[in-house]
Amino acid sequence: WGLEKIDMHCGFVLHVGSWNGGGLVQVTALNMTINGNITARGYLGSSGGGINLKLRGGSLQGDGLLDVGVSWDGASADYNGYRAGGGRISIDGYSSISETLLSKAGMNGAKWGSAPGTLFHRASGETDGHLVVRAVGYTVLASTPVLVTENIRFLTMTITDAKVVVYQEYEDLSLIHI
Repeated sequence: WGLEKIDMHCGFVLHVGSWNGGGLVQVTALNMTINGNITARGYLGSSGGGINLKLRGGSLQGDGLLDVGVSWDGASADYNGYRAGGGRISIDGYSSISETLLSKAGMNGAKWGSAPGTLFHRASGETDGHLVVRAVGYTVLASTPVLVTENIRFLTMTITDAKVVVYQEYEDLSLIHI
């Protein structure tokens, strides 16, 4: 969608996803307020999808939920055969952003040790953004891959209860600020 403004208030749920993976939600607007849920979740052995929010210099506000994790509801707690990584959230071009939306964002992999996904956010006018890799409520066994090149860099990288493998295509590590 390309909108000047989008308001998602309590009770509104936008969801894509299935056994085939989490799908993709893309929204472009000047300002956004998200007080409901936007989900692109995978299920059991299907990876989480993507949420891509593009702001044209405005604010991203609200206390809703952005979730690209993997749902394992209904699966036997004794079965550990499903493996699926969490998806990706990208938020780009904002002037201000809700810390609540960032802290609540869901990107868990499948319950049985799969790697979590990532949340990337970058303010309007920034060259480099911020990367978050976070797992909540399960033990991570697999690593989330992160590629760093001369053109892909981060001002900060926050890793919480997760494992990350950083792949680089150049020698100057001083370009990475972790």
